[in-house]
Amino acid sequence: MIEHDLGTVTVSQENYDYIIDFNLKFPSKYFYRNGLGDYIFLQTGDRAKAEKYMKYHINNFYSLRVAYNGNGSGDYTAKGTATRKGQKKYN
Repeated sequence: MIEHDLGTVTVSQENYDYIIDFNLKFPSKYFYRNGLGDYIFLQTGDRAKAEKYMKYHINNFYSLRVAYNGNGSGDYTAKGTATRKGQKKYN
C-alpha cells in the first residue's frame, strides 16, 4: 500500500495575512494554493512525501510551494545569494 494520506490544514487569505503580519509560525513547511484562494498546508516535513501527495491527490494541478518565516533582520528572508562570479563588474 502506498502511503499518500497526509493531514492538511486549510488557511484562509485573512488568516494567512495575520500569520505574515505577526510573524507567526506556519502550520507546515509545504503548501499549495487552491482555486478559492485558500492555502492548503501539508502536514509533513519531507518534500518527497509532499510531492507524492500532490501527484496522487492533486495530479500536479497546483504547484507545491515552501513557506518561509521571516527570521532575518528585515521584512524579507534571504533565500539565496549570487556567486562572486555573478557579481563581478566589468569595466
